[in-house]
Amino acid sequence: MRLVKISAPKGKGTNVAQAAFSVGIEQVSIQTVETHLAAGEPQTKDVIDIETSTPKAKHFIDALLAADFYNSEEFSIAIRQPRSIISGDSLRELTKPLVVPATDIFEELWQFSHITVGFVGRNFIAACLLAYGLINQQILLIIAGLLFLQLLPLLLAIGFGAWTRTWKLVGQR
Repeated sequence: MRLVKISAPKGKGTNVAQAAFSVGIEQVSIQTVETHLAAGEPQTKDVIDIETSTPKAKHFIDALLAADFYNSEEFSIAIRQPRSIISGDSLRELTKPLVVPATDIFEELWQFSHITVGFVGRNFIAACLLAYGLINQQILLIIAGLLFLQLLPLLLAIGFGAWTRTWKLVGQR
């Protein structure tokens, strides 16, 4: 299950709701809020809340990003995953794990592929364990080195970034 919250310019909430209905989402909440900025006058925006299954959330996000009215400068999208589900909907439908919105994948890859001192330290220790285990034929040290090795998120980020043409994710800038 996903909780999707979209902040849109005033008057665009109905367009977002229609995009949600077009992919099979049955219920949408629209609120008008006033946003205050430090360097300007208050702005009125539509906030759209949607609670739906993960596959429907993915289809909705794909439809929203492809919509004519969508502009990334004016819209913001927040997707959350609830910790518990109490709903009248089918649990089988709500808990399908296979389809994940691309925004979730981007968030995970960006979060786990930053090069930090801790990242370098963990990989150095893992490389030392792996090398020592290979040289001395110590299977437990080889396994320990492979378990600590943090290269999979980097390889996934490079592959997914190249596939989606997000070159900043590929280059880690």
